[in-house]
Amino acid sequence: MKLTRSWLENYIEIPYSTEEMCHHLTMAGLEVDEIIELENDFLIDIDLTPNRSDCLSVYGIARELNCINKKYKLKSKKNNNVFKVKSKNTDKKFIINKTDLCPKYGYMYLENISLSCKTPNHIEKKLDDIGIKTIHPIVDILNFIMIDTGQPMHAYDADKIGDTIFVKHSKNGEVLNALDGNEYKLQENNLIITDSKKIISLAGIIGAENCSVKSSTKSILIECAFFMPEALANKARKLKIQTESSQRYERGVDYNLTEIALKKLQTILHENSICDFSDFNILEEKDYIPKQTQVEMNNEMISKTIGLNLDDEEISEILLS
Repeated sequence: MKLTRSWLENYIEIPYSTEEMCHHLTMAGLEVDEIIELENDFLIDIDLTPNRSDCLSVYGIARELNCINKKYKLKSKKNNNVFKVKSKNTDKKFIINKTDLCPKYGYMYLENISLSCKTPNHIEKKLDDIGIKTIHPIVDILNFIMIDTGQPMHAYDADKIGDTIFVKHSKNGEVLNALDGNEYKLQENNLIITDSKKIISLAGIIGAENCSVKSSTKSILIECAFFMPEALANKARKLKIQTESSQRYERGVDYNLTEIALKKLQTILHENSICDFSDFNILEEKDYIPKQTQVEMNNEMISKTIGLNLDDEEISEILLS
């Protein structure tokens, strides 16, 4: 996970040097592999263990620092998301055949994308600092949101896909011609996104070249889904693909991020006058969303186990952070 100190400072106050902050992360189990000095900034490379998917974002690292040490104060969030959408959402039909593996599927529609539109400067710089190449303004914004929040999204050229979108398992031997220029032969247990004629992406891993966003693209369908980790576990590795998206999905993405990421996308598009956009829709099968459960805490048992006497308020604060 690569990020910069200045990006972290969007979320938290950092009252320590970069070296001290990285020492705090390493001591907490988030080992910092490298610190590179940039112009007026620092690039930080963190080696995360597979169980820490919650830290595969800038906000996740900021939240972790706040949990480690309350001197890393989280900054208050500004909610200035007041705007009117100018487009209707797509009239494409969505059929989720594998709701157990994709229990939440969000989408929205972008149109009137100018050929002259550019990636916002602050987003381009943040991506450049961490080594992600800029591709297209919309794709760049999606990459920025993924690194910022931890939620991957995908952009399809809406004019290159059919009227019905399916989320289903592939048939053995089906072929995906992917964005990276490679051809992948799929097995029957790969989760794919298709229209009625073709595969348009390998779910949560990589999109197809046949509907990729180009400089000439005028309308875009945005996909923002929650895929269960078991839907992607080892799938990318078997095909010898590793993407920023697959790295997050196979470790587990927070199912609450779908709405957060789509709202953030709308805000960025609005603030930078990139294009017209619709409201977003979310298809959800709640029976397959991970359940939130209540756990009874026994203070006496906790004290005996860890050797510290903590009151209810301290325990609540530790767990909530």
